[in-house]
Amino acid sequence: MCRAFADPALTAFYQSPTLLSPIELHQFLELLDGGRYIDYKVRTQQLVLEVGDTLAYQAHNRGAFDLGSLVAQLPQLSDLTLMLPLDKPPYRLLRTIARWRYPDSLFDELCSTRQRLKKFKWNTIMIGKKHGDVLAWIKSIHKSTPFQTLEDLVLACFGGVGGADSDQESDEFKLGRALEALPNLKALTFESWPFFRGSLLEHIPKGLERFTVANCSSLDSDMLHGFLAAASPSRMKELILDHNASLDLAFLPNLKYTCPKLEVLKMDLQYFSIRHTSKDAEAKYEYLLGSDEVPTWPSTLRTLELVHLQKWSCGAARNLFCSLVDSANELPDLRMLVLHAHLNMSWRERAGFREQWIERLQRVFLRKPDDPNPHLASMKTFRLWRQAQKEVTDPSQEPERECVPKVIRDSGSHTGSGSDSDNTRSSRRRLSHVRVTPLKAGLHANKDSSDSDAPLASRRRSTRIQKQADSRNSLSPANGIATTAPGPCRKRGRNSSDAISVASDDQDTNGDWRSVPEKFIQGMCEIVDIRIDNQRPREEQFNENDFLDSEASGDEDWNGDDEDHGGSGYAW
Repeated sequence: MCRAFADPALTAFYQSPTLLSPIELHQFLELLDGGRYIDYKVRTQQLVLEVGDTLAYQAHNRGAFDLGSLVAQLPQLSDLTLMLPLDKPPYRLLRTIARWRYPDSLFDELCSTRQRLKKFKWNTIMIGKKHGDVLAWIKSIHKSTPFQTLEDLVLACFGGVGGADSDQESDEFKLGRALEALPNLKALTFESWPFFRGSLLEHIPKGLERFTVANCSSLDSDMLHGFLAAASPSRMKELILDHNASLDLAFLPNLKYTCPKLEVLKMDLQYFSIRHTSKDAEAKYEYLLGSDEVPTWPSTLRTLELVHLQKWSCGAARNLFCSLVDSANELPDLRMLVLHAHLNMSWRERAGFREQWIERLQRVFLRKPDDPNPHLASMKTFRLWRQAQKEVTDPSQEPERECVPKVIRDSGSHTGSGSDSDNTRSSRRRLSHVRVTPLKAGLHANKDSSDSDAPLASRRRSTRIQKQADSRNSLSPANGIATTAPGPCRKRGRNSSDAISVASDDQDTNGDWRSVPEKFIQGMCEIVDIRIDNQRPREEQFNENDFLDSEASGDEDWNGDDEDHGGSGYAW
């Protein structure tokens, strides 16, 4: 519709085209081949295809689609991601997706056109057995020109792919050599590895900026802590750990020192069964976080998202929440805080726990922007406001205000003439501009008399709360209240202790946490999503609509026949 807007709109649309069927693939290829007014070839930079719906099926009267012919027409292609249903939750393999394999024409066309890839995804299900030693073949592909610029690599469904005669240690060594062939690698992702060992992490290149592990049930906190301590800690910026059944939060007490430049930490602790008919989606760790473990947070943290936190005690959850509140002054860049916790306790205790920590975390981290100035709604509003301000602050207006009562008294003695009534109306208009500011309650009056209209119980409660707050502020560390922040050095382990939980226990016991001021208000987070309940994470969540019986609405159309013909009652 607009010639000036058409080119940027088509550029944004074809940068990552949505191709959901094999017919759309053929149509897109024909669009690239034909001579067009707009060159669509140079606009496509990202190509994400669902193999099970596109490449694994044949279009009507067109046959199977050759991916190499499409890649050869895209000179600016930098992201090639071929996805399977196994790559998304609940990570279950379907037999129909194994019909498609990586074609040789794909890599031949990449090498012939000398394209520069930045992201690629390997899946052993689509490699097949014709290449013999799979890891050696992957290494040869990595040494080609298109893969030398690769920055983000995804490895899915690996494990025991080196051949029947090779063991797991040799496979890990070969995989490490294949990764070393990528000099510009910055991000690495492991998905659905059945056998994930700590020795595998030793062969990963050092200096990664983004590290992701998803659906690797054998990964635990000891493996992760060893990898983070051995890797280059100054470059790790993003850590995503989703759906790992053996991974707890024991690595958090030392996270500040292993990843001092970390910006994003995301963990989803929901697990899925291997088969749809089985119910084995359970956590394999004993408890998520110990009651004596206190997490530490890097000062560069921008996003913290921990969802489906389960199998832990109330004290462990309190330690995690307290560590965030007490580290608020060390988290100036935090903009997103999402914590979803499941606690197994009585509903009364859980209600009090939820009320306390949701309010405290929102009070400390949630951004509360000021309301816009109502006087800047329009130029006329601003002009009238400035004029009113000048009338109030102008010294020449003071004698006029003092004469207002005199005018009123004089106008009361001359009520017969019309001029006097005009003077009265003018005096009333001048009186309306005088601002009357009432004195604050209790400023020049007795406190007992100022609150005489309030109930006696509420006055006693307010006095008691004020006395408790004054006495608490006057306490010293010798009286049992921790007034200083904990030390910066906390060693990893289940025997560490901290004074945060002690102070929190005192506040929970007294029930006066609202009157205690926070040490520091960060107030920079755009999103603060805190949920505390006792639900059990399941693959399919049910609500009340799933348990309602379906019944007739009772408002069907009348067919003209009445069922009760002998009734003599009223119509209504």
